[in-house]
Formats: sequence, structure tokens, C-alpha cells
Amino acid sequence: MCSSDLEGYDQDGMSQAKDTLTKQGYVVEKLNLFASPTIPADAQVVVIPGPRKPFLPKEVEAVTAYASKGGRLVISLVQGVKSGLEPFLTSRGIEVQDDIVLDPRQNLMGDLATVAVQQYGYSPITDKLNPTIWQAARSLSLAKKNPPGVTLASLAETSDAGFGKVDLADKRVDFNPAVDHKGPVKLAISRSEEHTSELQSRQYLV
Repeated sequence: MCSSDLEGYDQDGMSQAKDTLTKQGYVVEKLNLFASPTIPADAQVVVIPGPRKPFLPKEVEAVTAYASKGGRLVISLVQGVKSGLEPFLTSRGIEVQDDIVLDPRQNLMGDLATVAVQQYGYSPITDKLNPTIWQAARSLSLAKKNPPGVTLASLAETSDAGFGKVDLADKRVDFNPAVDHKGPVKLAISRSEEHTSELQSRQYLV
């Protein structure tokens, strides 16, 4: 896992995920791409949970090299932070919008920026998944045309009333059709790519 606290139990910590994976027999380790800008070849998956500062060019290069060899990625991005991974994702058919997702219909206790998702796109990833909460999320969009051999699919979306608010200085929570991204907007996208080596590279994005 990159750039996260594996021991913390607050909203930024990943200890619960680590505990679950450890019980299933996986070895979970923190990855410091600044100190060693190479991802181990035997890594089954690399998780990048909400970077709080931009990835350096050499760190992006390491992620790109890993994905190009069939590596699996789970990337989570938060509102208000330029991760440095946006161009990498764009080159793979996924646009990350510079907005914050609000949903007047499906939210937690009236907090429009805390979106509740109960239905998902069909995927083994979301099969039997319980309702989830998405806080301060950025919306995603699919490329108009997929690159050859690439499959992109929406995993989670807001309700029809949800939208991506672009002008963060505007404290009103009404949808502005002139600038905002109309819902339902995508919160998570899966990407799979066929390789000649019969490996698949997957990025699951929040």
C-alpha cells in the first residue's frame, strides 16, 4: 500500500483492510516509492488510498511501469487534492473531474457530500457488496472510445439527483447546469486490459 497509515483506525487509516487481508493469508506492506521507486514484481495488488500530496514524476513512472506489466491497482482519489496520477488515468481512458460529488437524494443524514450507494454495476468486485458510503469524492467519466483490448465499466454511481459540483467557492448546493457535471455521476470505474502474456491489468478507481 502506498502513502497510508496501515495501523491507524481513523478514516484515513487502512488497518481494517490490512487485518482482513492478513487473515486471508496475504502479506500487507507499506510501499515508499520516494525511497525506492520500483514496485516489487511479486506484488499481487498495489493500493493507493487517497494521496494527500502529488506523486513525484519518478513515483508516477513506477506506477505506470507496474500497470504496463499487468499489475493490479486500486486507486482512491479525494476532492481538493491533485494526486499527480490524473494524466496516468486519462491515458488509460478514465477522466478524473475536478469537483466534489453531492447527492440530495442518497446521502448520510443530510450531508450531501457523504453519498450512500446501494446499487452497483455488475462486476465480481461489487457482487454481494453491502451499501457503501463515499465522502468528499471526485466524479469520474469514461473515455468516449476505449483503447483496443481495454474494458471500462462503471461500478458505483450517484442517484439521478446527484452531481459533481465544480465551483467549490460557491457554498450553495444546487445543481448549476452551466458548470456542474450532471448526474448520475460515476464514483468508481473498473479497467481491465488484455495482454499478450494472458495477464490482465486492472485499476479500480474511487
